[in-house]
Amino acid sequence: MGERFSTSVNLERDHADWMDEENINRSEFINELITQYRENEGRMEEAIQKYRAEQLLEEANELENEGEQKKRKAERKREKAQEMLDASESVKEQTRVDLDEAREALEEANVPLDPSNPAVKTQAENVGLTPVELVEKLQEDGDAE
Repeated sequence: MGERFSTSVNLERDHADWMDEENINRSEFINELITQYRENEGRMEEAIQKYRAEQLLEEANELENEGEQKKRKAERKREKAQEMLDASESVKEQTRVDLDEAREALEEANVPLDPSNPAVKTQAENVGLTPVELVEKLQEDGDAE
């Protein structure tokens, strides 16, 4: 690439506005058009088509890169969601185990399912429920059996 120097070019307002809207670097645009024009032996239409084709390919590459980034981001979100679902399932399973242990302990001690009973209160605390919630869950499970 040759040495560059500053010069002034007058553009029509709508051309300048278009270049601004498209985020086109004016100096690069003009240099590229002149290069393409010279390489195409003065055929301006071919020079413009070649320049625009190169721009489109560049835009396509940028979109593909954005698409890959979005795919990776989506995959990370799916993985996080699965981790959350797995953790939720683990908590549910642990709650089932805790409820089974509470039921067994209360049945072995032949304790009635009464929220005011001290043994029920102790088991409820172990499970992380209120005594009323524990009794309701144990009764629901008993009805389901």
